[in-house]
Amino acid sequence: MKQRVSVHKHGERYFVGVDTFFASHPGSTSTNISEVVSAPTDEELGGTVLSLLNQSGVLDLALVAKGEDGRSHVAAALELPSDSALLRETVLVSVTRKGRRLLIGAMPSEGAGGGFGGDLETVVIGDDVPVETVGSAVREAADRAEEASAGVLRPAGSWRGEQQNSVVFPSGGVVTLRRVANQWSVTARIGARGGGQSGLASSTVERVPGEAPFDTLGKVVVDVLARAGDSDLQTGEEDPTAGDCQVLIEAGDHGLTMYPQMISPDTGVWVVPAHQSGRIVPRAASLSDIGQAVSLTADDEVAW
Repeated sequence: MKQRVSVHKHGERYFVGVDTFFASHPGSTSTNISEVVSAPTDEELGGTVLSLLNQSGVLDLALVAKGEDGRSHVAAALELPSDSALLRETVLVSVTRKGRRLLIGAMPSEGAGGGFGGDLETVVIGDDVPVETVGSAVREAADRAEEASAGVLRPAGSWRGEQQNSVVFPSGGVVTLRRVANQWSVTARIGARGGGQSGLASSTVERVPGEAPFDTLGKVVVDVLARAGDSDLQTGEEDPTAGDCQVLIEAGDHGLTMYPQMISPDTGVWVVPAHQSGRIVPRAASLSDIGQAVSLTADDEVAW
């Protein structure tokens, strides 16, 4: 029987949560069985991981974790205001028991609007090793994930310095952004149908210095999205700014969906490539989250 726990490292605190597997189909999900340990020794961390790992398996569905909209059970247990804060301040380690082996996977944060992933090497140890060896292996995996996330991870508790719940998200609208040299251009779109369709360019265009803070870029994006919903937008010319990447942002009830766009080699126009990987920024996000997600989307590698 496969068993798994998920470990989030937030500063000196570790959230250890039990995962449950499904009896009728592949996959697993988190449960409300968890523990948070602060500044643990290797023995304490390893003991917590093994104790909760022993409780994993095919569990009663009543135990599946139920969080609030935009704030999961994990975020609440770590006293974080949202899953956006969880993503930007923690890394994830999975510990899976298969047979007599423990598979320890380090999963870096992908930054605002992303998730936890990466291709860091999985460490395999026997499940009969000393408890402190398990704790040390989990700690080292978390440290590797933090190192790999250095470009996007923020210090634990930094969310307190940001204004929470101050972003008024529009319920609709589409904008495109281009980044060239040291400047962003943000254009409201007309007649965009969603699903990556960009419609026509409007004459509503704002520009942001490339070195501007993320919250400045995020605010301009939200402001232009709000104007993109106006019925009196005037048609404009496509931004003549060059560049090899454009970001398409759609506002919806859930928040913002961001797609990287590239010039199609067949048609010569900006399109969302097949199998693209977009970012989703929930409504609980901060302006800084929005700005960082835009920048990361522009940096995402897109395959045709």
